[in-house]
Amino acid sequence: MKLPGKIAIMGGGSWATAIAKMVLAQEETINWYMRRDDRIADFKITQVQRDSHFDMGESHYHPYYEFYYLLSGQCRCFISHSIYRLFPGDLIMIPPSVLHRVLYETKRPAERINIFFSEDYLHRVSAASGPDLCVGLFSRSRLTIPSSSRPQLERLMTRLRLESESSDPYAPLMTKSLF
Repeated sequence: MKLPGKIAIMGGGSWATAIAKMVLAQEETINWYMRRDDRIADFKITQVQRDSHFDMGESHYHPYYEFYYLLSGQCRCFISHSIYRLFPGDLIMIPPSVLHRVLYETKRPAERINIFFSEDYLHRVSAASGPDLCVGLFSRSRLTIPSSSRPQLERLMTRLRLESESSDPYAPLMTKSLF
């Protein structure tokens, strides 16, 4: 089906995303224009603790990459048509526009670090560090970080989060370097 001109879908959430995917199924790309508070310009990192009663609602997707690293607890992560049971040290890599959802299962709280970044940010970082950096980055959705390497990775992620929150004029450069 050939679509005339541009199409706008007013609203948000998983229903708008599903409609956009159906309407644009024959297109190679979808250009997203968002007015939501949770949009990111280039890069964002958060550290969040959730209890077993937290429900994120419906599955969702967004026009940016997401790294999801589980620090503690357990959860199930639904990505597209796959289900992953996550334990501390598991890193999930979610590309843009991929439907996903997380369910927390244990009675203990679960803590995670999320790193969100745009495709433009990824291109700028890989241009500065060389094209081989990103080759195969998303060839697997899940990585289990060996327990001997977790403390170093977690210190690096904490430093990355602190730099990204800093008002220091060199913080953006340090954030890119750490990423």
